[in-house]
Amino acid sequence: SESLPTALDPGTDAPVRMSVGGVIPLGAQLIHTTDRYVDDARGPVRILRDSGIPLTGPLAALDVWDHQMAVSPAPGDPSRTLWRDRLVIGGAAAAPLWPVLWSVWQWRGLRLRQLAPTWAHDPE
Repeated sequence: SESLPTALDPGTDAPVRMSVGGVIPLGAQLIHTTDRYVDDARGPVRILRDSGIPLTGPLAALDVWDHQMAVSPAPGDPSRTLWRDRLVIGGAAAAPLWPVLWSVWQWRGLRLRQLAPTWAHDPE
């Protein structure tokens, strides 16, 4: 079984197996990441993009998978982080899968908020 690597090098592919809560298998996914930095009105923003695609399982009926995560200092408190997360899906199965993916995305966001305080800062 493939799992997410501890580090994703931009431009490389990482095949992974996905599941809901580690219990319900969703199939295999190819993660393809790119990384870029931009400046907005409040300062630097790092954007990690996964433009991979589901390979097997119910999500393989999607033909668009564009996941972007943007990280920047929080407005008004540079010691905190502002995390923005967006997933765009497309294909014949997008409409029926949307409610399920929305629910999983809400759970994922909750877990990220719970886990984030335990992450170590990785200085540049």
